[in-house]
Amino acid sequence: AETADFTPADTKIFFEDAAETVTFSAYAPYQASADAATLPGTNGLIAVNTQDKNSSQADQQTIDFLFASDAEASLSKPNVSFIGDAQFQHKMARIDLSLKISTEDGFASTDVNEIKNVLLGGLSHEGTFNVSDGTATATGDAVNDWEITNSGVVGADNTLNFSLIVLPQTLGTDGLSLSLDFGGQTYASTGAIKPALAAGNAYKYTLTVKKGEIVVSGATIADWENGGSWSFDLMPEVPFVPKSLDEAQLGDYYLADGTLADKSTELTPELADAVIGIVFQGGGRHGNDTSDYTGVNLSEGKVHGYVVALTDANGGNVAVWENGPNGEYDVRVNAGVYGIVADNDWNGYANCQGIRDFPQREGYENWTVENFPAYYLCSTYGTEGLYAAFAAPRNSSGWFLPSNGQLYSVFRNVDAVNLGLGAVKEGITNEDLKPYIYQFGDNGYEYWSSSEDRDYSDSVMGSFFPNGISQRSKNEADHKLRPILVF
Repeated sequence: AETADFTPADTKIFFEDAAETVTFSAYAPYQASADAATLPGTNGLIAVNTQDKNSSQADQQTIDFLFASDAEASLSKPNVSFIGDAQFQHKMARIDLSLKISTEDGFASTDVNEIKNVLLGGLSHEGTFNVSDGTATATGDAVNDWEITNSGVVGADNTLNFSLIVLPQTLGTDGLSLSLDFGGQTYASTGAIKPALAAGNAYKYTLTVKKGEIVVSGATIADWENGGSWSFDLMPEVPFVPKSLDEAQLGDYYLADGTLADKSTELTPELADAVIGIVFQGGGRHGNDTSDYTGVNLSEGKVHGYVVALTDANGGNVAVWENGPNGEYDVRVNAGVYGIVADNDWNGYANCQGIRDFPQREGYENWTVENFPAYYLCSTYGTEGLYAAFAAPRNSSGWFLPSNGQLYSVFRNVDAVNLGLGAVKEGITNEDLKPYIYQFGDNGYEYWSSSEDRDYSDSVMGSFFPNGISQRSKNEADHKLRPILVF
């Protein structure tokens, strides 16, 4: 017997009712369909043609249809075992032909190697296999010149052996015909092979080439060996249910579709791949956040929390805050003028809107948003390249450069944020992204905020992990960028 592990092709399998017992059926080989709700083929009928599928074992595996049914499982006993009465059964028929040369007519047994142009007639090769009930049916007309020479294998006993997988069928009046070329002559046998080819049966015939004729002997019919005892496990998992946005808490996982997974959720690879950020502030709009989110498609039209990205922007490289057309870095944008107190500016979104509008608003016609690299690189995060996997959902503010208060909140809650970052990094399947997901404090860099200094036009507030808030010149190129978003 053989064993095999089965894996759902598209999604997981769950029990809808903890008390129910589910009866399973299965077939092989697997046939793809448009989606999980659609049977393969035409309403579960797969087209079959055996004529060109018997020249190799690999080809035969594509038409050796197996079917099993009546295997039961439940949430308490999730192992689905196709064994015993529920084991897999062959649903095609098999014809085994063994050709040998008679040594009584002046031939040598090794002359079997000289047999050529072996043709088998009388079989229908076109039909269907029903994946719902395991029925294989012949539907085409019989073919009288099926070339099977290349399917033969010469054995150690000097016999030329054929093992042919065919559709179950009732043969015509003349049964099967077989002809071959040997020693410059054509040998033929007609009417001696007349099996009713039933599913799951193997029909073996020994044919001896004698002078002027083919003699059929040793005909046997036997059960085709069973398809082995195969089993697979249905894991009694609880399906992932998104957490209410109103219940957002520090450390929760924010997903690409704008939903939340609780921080206690065990991240499967699929779920880890869907995470784009970690919640660093829940409980709704922060009291110091007076940004105008009008026009932002937030769920329920309100702020539920704040999310920090999994990676730095700009490929993890540093950038300056301001770099005017002529190298200016002391032009005040007035995008949130606050002091050095850490927690008083939560208007990162409003700050970034102010930076965006600055050239036109203040008449700086030769300036563009790209003259503010820190802002620009955060606002375009997730739009292309490797980071496209982290695109902001439509029901969020989009990624932006955080204010000093928001950045300081990440600093204050760094342990919980880092815990989430570590879990995502361990769980994701994209190996190219893993090096870019690192915890705060690992690199020793300072991070830019969007908050300009209250007293100096050439300075901006930033956070140094793990030392807190600091004041830095806008043209210092030693700060990294970590975007956030509001949801």
